[in-house]
Amino acid sequence: MNLPIYQIIHIKSAQLEDIAALLHEDLNLRRPVAYVLKTLNLDEQREVIGVIGNWFETHQASWRYPYPVFIVSDYSDAIANMPIFSEVAHLPRFYNQKDVKVTVKETQILERNRLLQQEIKNADGHLMAEVVQEYGINHKKIWYLVKEASFYEYLLKKLRAKEGTNG
Repeated sequence: MNLPIYQIIHIKSAQLEDIAALLHEDLNLRRPVAYVLKTLNLDEQREVIGVIGNWFETHQASWRYPYPVFIVSDYSDAIANMPIFSEVAHLPRFYNQKDVKVTVKETQILERNRLLQQEIKNADGHLMAEVVQEYGINHKKIWYLVKEASFYEYLLKKLRAKEGTNG
């Protein structure tokens, strides 16, 4: 069983058949994927980014779940819904781990994760994105309320300290 570390795929040709061979339903089921387009010229990079984005749309697959799909290109995020990075070294560090032999306990956890990933893969990606976004908004509201409460506690503490010295 593999740990969820990056699967780096170097795309050397902008031919539709070559790109189609790299895209399949279980692409991001077991690990995050990074497509590196640096060997292509700018026009080909733009075209490949569009093809990859269209593939996810037409197959109603999610590039976010269960693991994300990234693109390493000379273009910026503005031309695609997927995150685009300028270098492989700039990819999120969360998945930058060494590929090591896993213990029995870790293997059991990874097997359980695989079953959960199957459930995620069978879920509707767009609905999932909405749920996660709403969940994030609620957490942000909680964070602001906690920050405000902390500020009021700080004020109250200062007032009581000042009252104690005058009192």
